[in-house]
Amino acid sequence: MSLDISMTVTNSGVVRYVEVLNAPEDMSKDDLELIKRRVRGIMFRPAVKEGEVVTTEDFIWQYAIVPQGLTS
Repeated sequence: MSLDISMTVTNSGVVRYVEVLNAPEDMSKDDLELIKRRVRGIMFRPAVKEGEVVTTEDFIWQYAIVPQGLTS
């Protein structure tokens, strides 16, 4: 299963304004907050536009989730 995450990635690769777009109805608020914290802790490579490093708003990223008890 994967979640679509909307976020802003700053020109220094820092994640801001994280939102889960397609959370299952049975996912707890605590689990959603944990996912958001984990995503905010990831450094991304910032976008380059016309040779300049830029901030990207509304970047959509798929975050894979493995249900408890399963291994990949």
